[in-house]
Amino acid sequence: MLRMKLNATIYRRFYVIFSTGAFVIVFLLGALQPAQYVLTPGNHFQYAGLFIAYWGIFILMRSFRAFNAKKFLGIHSTEKEYDKLVTSGIFSVVRHPVYLGTILLLTGFFLYTPTVSSLILVSVSILYIIIGIGLEEQKLIKYYGDSYIQYKKEVPMLIPKMKFKY
Repeated sequence: MLRMKLNATIYRRFYVIFSTGAFVIVFLLGALQPAQYVLTPGNHFQYAGLFIAYWGIFILMRSFRAFNAKKFLGIHSTEKEYDKLVTSGIFSVVRHPVYLGTILLLTGFFLYTPTVSSLILVSVSILYIIIGIGLEEQKLIKYYGDSYIQYKKEVPMLIPKMKFKY
């Protein structure tokens, strides 16, 4: 029991430190580059970027309501790495709302500042998120088993299903 607790705690702390450090390094490297615009900057891109970033922040805030912040950051540990599978609220619309919110936030950042460096930052981050989702889903299936497999069949990964009533 203690070994499982220790491994989960160390894993979570390592993950948070590594992913934050990698993001900061990529962000700083991009910030040091001269601004070479991919798109012609203008108010229309800035407004669209702010709108999309707002929705990313909104989704992130709604998502984090389901998590214990200290446990998420690896500061506080419990005997179990995971609690009950959360499938309500925003998690009934998409399986990975934290990643969706992050993608929207970064996309909004790119539209607000459409430079080569922000495009690289967004591209690397999205690639990282896609790889992370695959690894996380393997881990969730191992932990939750059939209940996660059923949840995976019913709820889309990142893009919500559009429901139209006629």
